[in-house]
Amino acid sequence: MSFKGLEGTVNRRLRAINPGYKVSGLRQAPDGDYWFDLALAFRPQDMPRVNQVFQELLGDRRVNTPRTVQAKFYLHERTVQRLRQKAVKSRKSQSELVEEALQLALK
Repeated sequence: MSFKGLEGTVNRRLRAINPGYKVSGLRQAPDGDYWFDLALAFRPQDMPRVNQVFQELLGDRRVNTPRTVQAKFYLHERTVQRLRQKAVKSRKSQSELVEEALQLALK
């Protein structure tokens, strides 16, 4: 199902709870979390039903890939220049090249 289709399904279910409830701009982050904008804040007494809609339609569908974290390393200038050159030649990002090298070194 496309995000527009999923957004429409969520909105239909939310409007059944309260006609003013609506989400827009539904998108999924790389880690599987969903993000969206609300047209109207949810009333506290409706939250159990709203949470049930979100759980049923947007429940835990996380991508089973390892999380990427930012790491900071201090490298010699010459190493960085060589890394940039190799990244351009191989058409890979510098992060991909460092990841590959570290995976080999840590085996």
